[in-house]
Amino acid sequence: MQIELDQDGACFGIGFYFFKLNSAELMERYLHIFLFALISFELPGQSAPSTVHEGNITSAAARTGPANLEISEVAFSDESGNSNSVLNANEDAEISFTLSNRGSGHARALAADLIPLHPMKGIVLLKKHLGDLFAGQSMRIALPIRGISFLPTGRAELELRVEEENGFDSNPVKVVFNTQQVKIPEISIAEHSFTGIQGETIGLGQSIFLNVMVHNKGLGEATDIDVEFNTPDKVFPAAESSFYLDRLQPNETRNIVYEFFANKRYPADVIPIEITITDGHDKFQQIHTLNVTLGESATPTQTITFTGNIDGPVSIEKNAPSSDVDVQIPSTGRVVKNRFALIIGNEDYGKFQTGLQSDQNVSFARNDALVFKEYAVNTLGVPEKHTFTLTDATRGQMSREIERLTELAKLTPNAEIIFYYAGHGLPDFETFESYLIPVDIAASNLDDAIKLKDLYSKLASSKASKIIVFLDACFSGGGRGENGLLAARTVKIRPKSAIVEGNIVAFTASSGKEVSLPLYTESHGLFTYYLLKKLQESQGNLTLDELGQHLEQEIPKASLLENGLLQRPQILVSPDLDEKWMSWKF
Repeated sequence: MQIELDQDGACFGIGFYFFKLNSAELMERYLHIFLFALISFELPGQSAPSTVHEGNITSAAARTGPANLEISEVAFSDESGNSNSVLNANEDAEISFTLSNRGSGHARALAADLIPLHPMKGIVLLKKHLGDLFAGQSMRIALPIRGISFLPTGRAELELRVEEENGFDSNPVKVVFNTQQVKIPEISIAEHSFTGIQGETIGLGQSIFLNVMVHNKGLGEATDIDVEFNTPDKVFPAAESSFYLDRLQPNETRNIVYEFFANKRYPADVIPIEITITDGHDKFQQIHTLNVTLGESATPTQTITFTGNIDGPVSIEKNAPSSDVDVQIPSTGRVVKNRFALIIGNEDYGKFQTGLQSDQNVSFARNDALVFKEYAVNTLGVPEKHTFTLTDATRGQMSREIERLTELAKLTPNAEIIFYYAGHGLPDFETFESYLIPVDIAASNLDDAIKLKDLYSKLASSKASKIIVFLDACFSGGGRGENGLLAARTVKIRPKSAIVEGNIVAFTASSGKEVSLPLYTESHGLFTYYLLKKLQESQGNLTLDELGQHLEQEIPKASLLENGLLQRPQILVSPDLDEKWMSWKF
C-alpha cells in the first residue's frame, strides 16, 4: 500500500497493491489500512503543515492577575551623618520606603531606582534589585545615597520608581531634599596674653605664661588639631610644647596655656614664640609669631584671624546669632581705666573627666562668657587689656587668673573688679560649703576645687573699691539641663551661704536647693540672659539696686514658664557696705 498527501495536506489518497487473498482476508486487510489512515492523518478539510513536529501535552496554567505595586511611607534619613535632614558633602544617607503589592498576581524581578529629574553632580545613587514580591505582601526598602566632596549647596529632585519584569511598574514618586556643600573650618587665635607669676614683670629666669584661645570661626568641624609652640635659642618650655585638640565644633573655643622661660644669657628684649596650627586632614595650616617684651607686666590682648589653606574657596553664609542679646550690644565709648574683669565659662566637663554624660556639661556656658565679655568691654567700659576670659578652664588656669586679677587690683588706685562665672558649682555634703568646679576637677575631689568663701576672701584682699560678682551656677548638686555633676544623687542639699566681705556685692543665679537653668530658646543660661538683656536695654546706665530688682522679678517668672521649675536669684552684700551699694553704677 502507498499513502500520499498533497502538498498542503488538505486531502489524501490511498493506492493499493493487490495480493492474492481471499475475500475475508481482503476485507480485514482493508479495514486495518483504513483505521491506520484515520489515526495517522488529519481529516480532509483540515490544514496542517507538511512537516511533522513532536510535542508534549500539558495541563492548562492556573488563572492569575496583574501585580499592582504601590510606594508609600517615603523617608529621608542621614542618621549616620549629622541628622539634620540635609545631604552634606562626604555624608551617607538613604531614601527608605514601603513597597506593597496590592494586585492579585506576583511581582517578579523587581528593581528600585532613583533617577535625577535635573542634571546634578556630587550625589552617588545606586540601583537596588529586590527579587519577587507576592500578591498581598509588603517590604521595607532603603536606597543608599552619598554626597561626595564637590556636592553643591542646593536642592536635589529625584524620581523614585520600582520596575517589574513583566512591566507592572510602580507609579513614580518625586523625592526632594536639600544639599549642603563642604563646610570648611576656619581656625583663628581669638585672643592671647602673656603673664608673669603673680603679676610680676616679665623677665629672664622667670616662668612666663602664654594664654592662647583657639577659635573655630568656620561652619565646618575641625578635627585632629595640633598646636605646636616653638621657642628661640636660650628659651625653654617649662612643660608641654605640643597640644592636641580632638575636635573643634563651629564657634567652639579652647584655651591653651603654654609655660616657658628664658635663661640669663638670652640677648634680646623681645621673645618671639612661633605657633604652628595644623589638622590631620590637610585642610589648614597656620604659622604665626607672638612677641613678648621683657620688662612688661602683660602685653595687650590682640585679635588675630587666620584663613586655612583649602582646595577651592567656598562661600558660606554665617548663621545669624541665636539670641537677641548677642546682637546690637551697646557701645558707650567709655573706658574705665581702673576697672578689671575676669570672665569664666566652664561648659565641657566631659573633655577632662571620663565617665561623664553629655547632659552633665553646662549648656551654653561658653557662649555666656564670650558674650558677657563683649558687654564688659563695650557697655561697662572695661579696657580690653584689663579683660581676661577663660573657657573650659582648669584648676590651674582659674587659680592663676584669680591671683593675677587680685594683684593687678592691689597695684591700681581705686580699682574696680567684675568677676563673672558660668559653670558647675557643688556643695560639700559634710560642711555644706560651696565650690566653683574647674573642668578638670571631679565631684569626688572637692578639695581641689575653688571654695567660694576663699574666692570672696581673695577678691576682698585686693582692697578694690567695688567688687561685683555674677555667678550663673547653682550649689545644690544640680545643674543646667537634665543632670548636674551629682546626677546620681536623688536629693539636692541646701548649701551654706558664703559670707561676702570687703566691698563685694554678689549676684547668684539661684537660691538654696534650686537649680540654675538654661534658656534653650536663647542659647544662654536663664540668669545670664536676663542680666545681659537689662544691660542691653539700659546701655549699662543703671544702679545695682535696679539691676537686682529686675533679676528678682523676671527670672522666677521666666523659669516657671520655660522650665516648669522655680529659680530665684540672690543678692549677697558685704556687711561693710550697708546700703551704699544700691546706688553703685557701672
